[in-house]
Amino acid sequence: MITQKKKDLQKTELLYIKRWWRPNSKFGKSISTISRDLGRAKSTISTIIKKYKVLKPKSLNTPWVKKYYFDAALAWNCRQKLRKNKGRKCKLKEDNPFFRKIKLEMVDDLSIEVCAKRLEKKGEVIPVCTRTIYNYVYRYGKKLLIEGSYTNKRKRKIKEHKDNFKYKTIDQRPDIAGEFGHWEIDTVVGPLGKLGAVLVLTERITGYNINYYLPKLNSINVFNALMKISKSFDNSLFETITSDNGTEFALLPKFEKILNCSVYFARPYCSVDKAFVERNNRVLRRKIPKGSLMEIYNQKDIEMITKWMNNYERKSKGFKTPAELFSNYCQLSTTCLQKRSYYSCN
Repeated sequence: MITQKKKDLQKTELLYIKRWWRPNSKFGKSISTISRDLGRAKSTISTIIKKYKVLKPKSLNTPWVKKYYFDAALAWNCRQKLRKNKGRKCKLKEDNPFFRKIKLEMVDDLSIEVCAKRLEKKGEVIPVCTRTIYNYVYRYGKKLLIEGSYTNKRKRKIKEHKDNFKYKTIDQRPDIAGEFGHWEIDTVVGPLGKLGAVLVLTERITGYNINYYLPKLNSINVFNALMKISKSFDNSLFETITSDNGTEFALLPKFEKILNCSVYFARPYCSVDKAFVERNNRVLRRKIPKGSLMEIYNQKDIEMITKWMNNYERKSKGFKTPAELFSNYCQLSTTCLQKRSYYSCN
């Protein structure tokens, strides 16, 4: 008989025990029979019966026999309390003043770590580590958008594909680790069959974003948007561009001659090949949630979101903003960088 391990008894199972456990009665079932019916170990059933069996009222007892019954409601309530109190106690209380300051900083869709870093720059003393703050959020059920959920995601297997692609693949791309000027491109779309999309360009080293609104997702609109973006930046800033195999990037190889850069395509079903732009898409989704219609946005809205993303501190960059890093690499000041950005080119 296969029994369930390390799983607490459910409410239906407790009611089943209450229904059939009748000691000193020929209409009940034995503990071994109940354990066999529920697929549980015999010791599990006997232990929980010993804990939560209750003596029946005196009117139902006889002078020579004491009758017991299993209280399923008592057992369920006690087990629920044990679940809530399981684990280490949180160092922060629900009415902690420090967490109020964190909540005020999180109004702008910032992560907890970035909020703590901003408070530290203002001179505030951080009493606990960010891991403790995350535990506070999980314990008290605050529905806050947090970055870095500390969960191990299951790795997906890469599907096999045939090497009959006529353009340059990512396997032909040289080693570009630690170099500046290498970009990844992707699109963020709304519900299926709806108009509107956002073209996303991400620089790999700095995390700098260039977003552009597309009224309709097709290869011509993508090519025209890239032409407008190229007029606002020096061609020397574009060394390589890596994209996926979507049909909207069919005209991307023609962009090699215009910018004098190399275009590479990722392997099918392998988003890890352009992980930087995929990570920035998650940040973009804080402002444009999944399922929202793209038709309600325009270029000005996308520019505001892009400005927020480029001025968002990143833990992987030492809590520096992508705009600061990009300006350092370009050897330009922040004001000069804003003048050269595509925001003024429309």
